[in-house]
Amino acid sequence: MTRELKKSLSVFYSSDENGKTIDRRVRKTRSALTEALIKLMAEKPFKSITVKELTDLADVNRATFYVHYKDIYDMLEQTKREVRLIAQHMLDDHMDELSHGEYVGFTHDLFSYFDEHGDLYALLLGENGDAAFLESALMLLCEHFFSMDIYQSCHAGSEEARKTAELYQFAYICGGLGTMIKVWLSKDPRETVDQMARMSAEFMKNVDARLYMRNIKIFDAKHRSLLAN
Repeated sequence: MTRELKKSLSVFYSSDENGKTIDRRVRKTRSALTEALIKLMAEKPFKSITVKELTDLADVNRATFYVHYKDIYDMLEQTKREVRLIAQHMLDDHMDELSHGEYVGFTHDLFSYFDEHGDLYALLLGENGDAAFLESALMLLCEHFFSMDIYQSCHAGSEEARKTAELYQFAYICGGLGTMIKVWLSKDPRETVDQMARMSAEFMKNVDARLYMRNIKIFDAKHRSLLAN
């Protein structure tokens, strides 16, 4: 296991969901379990990994494993939690810029984070990982994105049309960013963080409040048509 990968593992067990520092002994146990999980994921699909082989490799008692996690999938949820927290902090830091249609600061921070932890996420998002992991984790990004005043102050069309337009714009942004990050992490060598940040920012400019308004009209027209029939 590379030094970079070991350093990256700290994102899983350094703090709890409230941001409080976790006890050193707990961190050591979670570290051993996570390192074992990553080693196994390099050999077989995530869904095929059992608690027994995980704890055997980590040299951790099975009862101890269940003190920290419900099952293997709960370990993955811990990973998603960390990505959601990171995305939330990034959005909070750049909310003013985003509300003015300036995306490159946010996308630069996003790709910098995945670049710093590249080895780890290449495994988590690779063929033996969880294909839906990143998209589901990035859903929080979209929820915060659409909480901005420029979207919340929109009262065009029907409520149903707004919700439908929001849903698909959610999916488009999350799916697009998630796929870009997965493809980028799979490459060797990769494009620079700056290149990826600038390109993804250009894509996001095309999925802004103006597009949201146009799509509301599409779904509102459909809604009126159904009512007429």
